[in-house]
Amino acid sequence: MKFGVLKDIKNGEYRVVCTPAEVSAIAADGHEVFVAAGAGYMAGFDDAEYESAGAKIVNTNEEIWAECDFVTKVKEIEPSEFGLLRDIQSKYNGRLNTIISNHYNLAAEFPQTDLFINSVRWPKNATEFMVDREMVRSMRRGSVVVDISNDYGCIETFRETTHDDPIYIEEDVVHYCVSNMPGAIAGSTSISYAASLLPHFRSIMNKGIAKACAADGFLRRGLTTYNGYLTHEETSGIQGRPWIQPEVILGIEGEELDPAPRATQTRSNNFYK
Repeated sequence: MKFGVLKDIKNGEYRVVCTPAEVSAIAADGHEVFVAAGAGYMAGFDDAEYESAGAKIVNTNEEIWAECDFVTKVKEIEPSEFGLLRDIQSKYNGRLNTIISNHYNLAAEFPQTDLFINSVRWPKNATEFMVDREMVRSMRRGSVVVDISNDYGCIETFRETTHDDPIYIEEDVVHYCVSNMPGAIAGSTSISYAASLLPHFRSIMNKGIAKACAADGFLRRGLTTYNGYLTHEETSGIQGRPWIQPEVILGIEGEELDPAPRATQTRSNNFYK
């Protein structure tokens, strides 16, 4: 990816969003880094330091806006920069239209939609469908619904399928709702999956589960059971089962914990007595 560090142009803003240290780390990960000339000068970082860290110095911010996939700065985008923004039409040569995702807009789009792909993670305790049966019925006969997320309650006509029997017809619309799509390309997805899990495996084995969960808020939040106790709030809320907070059962309540936001809006005060 091409990563760009802009020179902030807001009046009185002399900070820079990345120092040569961060640039070095990003470049070491194999990304191209572009830094606007003088971006770090007022913060005490010369262009030569950025070059030594692996960055390419460019003369203007405009070059970064035009070239980079990931553009960074300290402050908000100024009005004078609005015209330099590329988020998605230019990338797809004007062939992609975007709309705000709400029930009204979706319902208006379905009658002229031939292929609908759902990748929204829908709350398991939601009380309404994102896509109801009427919306599916409004599609032309032979149209296709692909549900990547596979969350019950999101699409009213959804039911889970398998690779052995992947499709079904509902309201004259073909539904492909395989719950484990990446399993069809097991080799490459296993490599990617294993690489992402390795740090967690090593952390648990080298530190023990308590210290690993203290150091990684997302790992702690994902802990589902421990020593026979449910430790997952969402499961407790949906299934009505009592639970215990991971921090409590692991004995790390008073420690400095790596934070992580809650996964969903589901809450439960149904704790073990």
